[in-house]
Amino acid sequence: MGTRLDSITTDNGANFKAAVQQLLDEDVVEENPACACHTFNLIIKQAIDPSKTQVPNHQTRDFIQLFRDMTNSIRNSAQRLEHLKQLQRMRIKADKDLLDLLTDDERDGVDIFPHSVALTVIKDVTTRWNSTYYMLERCLGLKPFIMEVCREFNISPTLSERQWTSAQQLVRNNIYCVCL
Repeated sequence: MGTRLDSITTDNGANFKAAVQQLLDEDVVEENPACACHTFNLIIKQAIDPSKTQVPNHQTRDFIQLFRDMTNSIRNSAQRLEHLKQLQRMRIKADKDLLDLLTDDERDGVDIFPHSVALTVIKDVTTRWNSTYYMLERCLGLKPFIMEVCREFNISPTLSERQWTSAQQLVRNNIYCVCL
């Protein structure tokens, strides 16, 4: 008597479906439910990328594409990426120097960068869950530095305040972060 599985949960990839179908045919496994988180993630991706749907929502797609383009423009240049990091290091040093001027009572509740490591922008990768969310979240956290890099290196098109606000609303409302 062989081993029998009750179920195998997989993503919606054709390779997994084919492999599990073979196990189903051989009566090794009883059922194959799709992963709910993976399915939900695909639904959200499709909702914000209307090129894959019948629903026209070009503004969402366009502003996310602008973030992708900007992020790629910064990440694909060692000079731009280093400048982004340098701007953060200068800010961290300025915040620490300012903090040294404060009395102990004044320091309470003062929030400076909690890290001394400069951050980079995160690329949106279609095969990585939540990468659009993480890209937007990081861009929002680095907004003043990103805007300075874009200005100094003439990266265009620049994002409008409305587009930054839209990204902030997506991140704040966790519209995209469905699977951790």
